[in-house]
Amino acid sequence: MDLQKIIVPRFQNLKGTLRWVSDLHCLPDSEHYAFDFKDMDWIEPFPLLFLSANIRKFRNSKPRSRFTAMNFRDHSYPAHMGFFEAFNLHFGNKPGEAKGSDTYLPMTIVSVESLIREAAKKNYHVGDVLDTDAQRLAQLLTRAQRSRLVDTLAYALREIMRNAVEHSESGEFEYCGQYWPAQDKVEVAILDGGIGVRKSLSCNHKILSDDHAMRLALLPGVSGKALRNSKIEQYDHWDNSGYGLYLTSRLCAIGGSFLSA
Repeated sequence: MDLQKIIVPRFQNLKGTLRWVSDLHCLPDSEHYAFDFKDMDWIEPFPLLFLSANIRKFRNSKPRSRFTAMNFRDHSYPAHMGFFEAFNLHFGNKPGEAKGSDTYLPMTIVSVESLIREAAKKNYHVGDVLDTDAQRLAQLLTRAQRSRLVDTLAYALREIMRNAVEHSESGEFEYCGQYWPAQDKVEVAILDGGIGVRKSLSCNHKILSDDHAMRLALLPGVSGKALRNSKIEQYDHWDNSGYGLYLTSRLCAIGGSFLSA
């Protein structure tokens, strides 16, 4: 049987993570893919989400191939966070199964369809339903239950999740977070596998490249939503189209960093 062995390395930076995922999707067809996790070390929130989503996508793109894994049982942290179960390797917790604490939130996969259905049932805006997830992430970032800073960060995180629901055309989005007390460092990541910023904005704007799309998305008033009529019939406090990512990036620039990719 044709066997393709795939070494999952230690991911030390963003560039290496993106390059490995790109190489993964360029692999030739094979009857059998074997993922070897022996070199994988501590894994942070963004690669945790990004790798699991892309391994899942790779597996789904090869329905006739066999998939196996080795040297993964020593990796208790990603197993606890839901990493392996996210791409159907039955080891550890399922995404969202771990309860989390004031130092971490496990991988959580949110169904867009379920979210919209819940909002309709309660006669809420989707943003209202997302507030619980946004508050959890904001409380992790601040290690506080309620403050002006928690509310500000919850707003920023909610806007990112709203973009996933309203613009990405993805069926789901994911998030997780980790706080390292010894380093006084915290990281949260939110991921969707949708159409991308370039395609989302292209209905209203002339986009020259992916980089141009990302820079444009961070400007105030830029949106991929269909252009509205000039007559506004009813005020909607959620109707801030084109300002969510701009305000979020500005807030993050004050006390940290903001990555969109």
